[in-house]
Parts: sequence; structure tokens; C-alpha cells
Amino acid sequence: MNTRINGWAAFAAIMLLLVGVFNIVHGLVAIAAPEFFVSGEGNLLVFNFAAWGALLVAFGALMCLIAFGLLTDQTWARIVAIALAGINALGQLAFITAYPLWSLVVIAIDVLIIYGLTAGRFATTTPRTYEAGHSDAQTVPEPRTRGTTGHVTGTSRGQHARPPM
Repeated sequence: MNTRINGWAAFAAIMLLLVGVFNIVHGLVAIAAPEFFVSGEGNLLVFNFAAWGALLVAFGALMCLIAFGLLTDQTWARIVAIALAGINALGQLAFITAYPLWSLVVIAIDVLIIYGLTAGRFATTTPRTYEAGHSDAQTVPEPRTRGTTGHVTGTSRGQHARPPM
């Protein structure tokens, strides 16, 4: 069994780790300095800044842990990471009134994570054509020798062995 992850899955794992760290920092800022965010009424779509910040810190830590599971090509981590990226994208919609550009960037990264974890899932195994070519390369063809008349013996391209007469 091939346990090496493909390029998109590795990209998604690193991006999930990065978004997890972003969420932790974002949550800590929301808890410590809620005035940093622009909001018309001082509140978000759901909850207040302190509650949303605590949720982001916990969610970011979970994303970082799952990213390490992805790097070891665990199927459960792939499924959980897809769900976390989707939930994070939806959660950023609630934060979009306070920091619109940042929320849109994080949503775009979440979409890339989902794509990376779903596209090319079955490309992690060795293709059969490679296996066939690899086995052919392992066999050594018979050497062609010159006969006493100076002609190459054995069959060559376009010639077939004739039955004796």
C-alpha cells in the first residue's frame, strides 16, 4: 500500500494548518482587542467578539491537529478536514461584517482546502501503466548475436521466423 500523499493533499494539509493558525490569532485579537474590528453595532452576526474569539481559538487549534493527521494520509483526517473547512467558510460569513476582506480570503482558502482534499483522491496509488512498464523494465531481453554468415540471428522487426522446409 502506498502511504505517500499526493501534491494536492499535502497542499491542503499545509493550508489547513495555516488557516488554523490564522483562526487562533484572529480569535485572540477578537478577545483582547475587539475595537480592532470594524462593526456598525459592535456585534457580529452571531454572538459578541469575546464569544466568537473563543470559538475561533478552539476551532483553530482543532484545525491544526487535523492538519497533522492529513500529513500522515489518514482517511479520517481527510473527512474531518473537509467538514472543518466547510464549517469555517460558513463561520467566516458571520464575521464578514467586521472584517470583510480577511473573511473573503479565508473563505477562498477554505475552498482550496476542500478542492485539494477531494480532487485526485485516488491518484495516491501507483498507476497500473507504471507498474506494467516497471515490470517490463525488470526483464532483460535476449541478446541478439551474429551468426557465422554475419547476419543477426533471432527475429527482428518485420521478420518472422520461418518454419523449416
